[in-house]
Amino acid sequence: MFPEVEVYRVLNGDKKLSELMDAQRGTTLEEQMIFSSDVPEMFHKIENAPLVVIYGLPSEPIIFTDDGATVYERAVQVSFWTHNKSEALAMINVIDPLLKSAGYVNYYSEPTEKDKDTSDNTKEQLYMTIRNYRFVGLG
Repeated sequence: MFPEVEVYRVLNGDKKLSELMDAQRGTTLEEQMIFSSDVPEMFHKIENAPLVVIYGLPSEPIIFTDDGATVYERAVQVSFWTHNKSEALAMINVIDPLLKSAGYVNYYSEPTEKDKDTSDNTKEQLYMTIRNYRFVGLG
């Protein structure tokens, strides 16, 4: 299974994350705004935040034996957009333990900053958080 699909299933199937996203949004949606690869254009709206996007990163075998690769590294990037930094921290505090329970550990993070691509009006810009996670396991 592709790592981004695995992580999508973990995040999309979690009740606590879903409830947090609904609370931050102020409304309940039929489907959460969690996507693998890209957010469809019709959901590019500030009122849909928080939005989560999972991207696969280069993965590779890391230990070889005579029969071939036996241990692999799989990596994903989880990016999400929130209305403020405290919402971002709340998302991190739910996502990190969820992914850790699935074997994915955060190994890289960028500072949470306003994303100028979300609006021309600086007061309406969403905050973007980027975190990379790695899983190392048997192939």
